[in-house]
Amino acid sequence: MRRAALAVAFLVAAPAFADFDFAVRQLRRGNLKQAHDEFLAAAKEGHVVAARALGQMLERGHRVEKGERLEAQPAEAARWYRKAAEGGDKISAELLAAMYMGGRGVPYDVDEALRLFEKAGRAPSQSTITALAAYPAGDRSELAAWGMALYVLMARELRYPRNEQRKGFEGRVVILFDAAAGTVEVVQSKTEADEAFRLAALESAATAMRLAPPPESALRHKFRTEAEVAFQLL
Repeated sequence: MRRAALAVAFLVAAPAFADFDFAVRQLRRGNLKQAHDEFLAAAKEGHVVAARALGQMLERGHRVEKGERLEAQPAEAARWYRKAAEGGDKISAELLAAMYMGGRGVPYDVDEALRLFEKAGRAPSQSTITALAAYPAGDRSELAAWGMALYVLMARELRYPRNEQRKGFEGRVVILFDAAAGTVEVVQSKTEADEAFRLAALESAATAMRLAPPPESALRHKFRTEAEVAFQLL
């Protein structure tokens, strides 16, 4: 199970590019414009993680409490995700795929989303494939792509409250997405009754549903799908 990202965790373990390293420090300090400019410079040099970081800053915008603000530019974010994906970055490929499933910054396109998910090495689970067999063949691809987009977005959006973090904590929750009702709920939890994590998972799931709304086929079939998200502090 992939670990959900926290804050700027997606920036660690990157190759040593001077502009990139400086950009990370500026982002952590809340200096958004400087971070943006340095990520841009590194991305133009071919640094795929910088291109991804730039995409994440631009996709929904970025702000610091009582500080700088960077406006959302989803079309530009998609451009940098694509550049990073073409450079072999699998995370960027699946983030771009999720954008296609939400029609954010790019046209809604199931086929392109599936191509990118495949490029990222992501595929529906066997249980999902079995469940989809009950639906018309013409709708299965869209339903599968929507489910994968929800998982990718939920994992990315999960933010476990810093004041609740403790070393060695490991949490897992299964979220049920109900397309017709437009709701999310926890249906299984392995978090030792950690309410903070459950709430964080629900919030990330609700954000995922907002960023990738149910497609027409999901609404028509009153489709429901589950996704498990995990978090671990070492």
